[in-house]
Formats: sequence, C-alpha cells, structure tokens
Amino acid sequence: MNIFICEDNKEQRKNLKNTIEEILTDKEIKGKIQLSTNSAYEILDYININNSNGVYFLDIEIGQDINGIELARKINDIDKNAIIVMITSHPEMSQLTFKYHIRAVDYIVKDSIEGIYKRVEDCLTFIDEKLRKNSDSEFITIENNQCVEKIRYDDILFFETAKKEQ
Repeated sequence: MNIFICEDNKEQRKNLKNTIEEILTDKEIKGKIQLSTNSAYEILDYININNSNGVYFLDIEIGQDINGIELARKINDIDKNAIIVMITSHPEMSQLTFKYHIRAVDYIVKDSIEGIYKRVEDCLTFIDEKLRKNSDSEFITIENNQCVEKIRYDDILFFETAKKEQ
C-alpha cells in the first residue's frame, strides 16, 4: 500500500510517520510512505504525475488556502480508490466528512499518543485486510518487498517474463 501524510505541524508529521513505519514493521504489513509533507499541492501533484493510489492520512487544518476536507475531495477525484483517514485536533469537525462525502475510514482525534497509535494501528490492519480480500478478478496483485500493488487488468498492455541474472 502506498501511504501519504499531509500534516502542517512538523513534529506531529514526524511522529505520525514514525508510528506508521513502526506499525507496518510490527504487523508485517507491506506498505511504504511515499510522501510525508505539509503541502496539499505536493500530494495532489504526486498522485497526478504518478497516477498513484493509496492511503491518505490528512490533517484538517493544514495552514493553506485548502483544508484537509477539500484536499480529501480533490484526492477522491484523482484516486477513485483512495482510502482516507482524517487525523486532527478538531473533533467538532467530524461531521464535515459526512457533509462533503469524504468516505473516510476513520476520524482520529489527536488526544493522546497511545490513543493515536492504537487508532492508526487499527486503521492500517483494517485497510490491509480489506485490500487483501478485495482482490477481484479485475485486478492483478503484485507483491514486492515494499508493498502490495493492485493493478487493473485494463491498465496492462502486455506481460513479459525475464530470467533472473545470477
């Protein structure tokens, strides 16, 4: 799974990144943080250029002319299979995820380090199980050392095999 983080607070972004990496290792979940940034536009540019899909951990207040809710809507327009996790200090804004049809799998309130760790762990475990079960006949699943990728058969032009060099 490709993981993206958009958090304006540098220390909180670093802590979230470390938490996710620790959980991926501990739970043996194949995933990689592709981008950890304070810029909504950097996330949008990356997924546009790389035609990427993934799991997005988004803060609501990112200190720009776009907030996390608007960013989630734009991500959903680009990445039709986006999995959104809102993570914020604003519990009162949770209803906005429903109002704007964000389809977030969780809304994590930054209340305690232990609480955040457990919720992120639950999210990543749930998402990993969902992605593994969701391997429809429309997709081929490619697994490597870093992550599990689902590729639509419609996006494949051809397959080629190659011998490993020794």
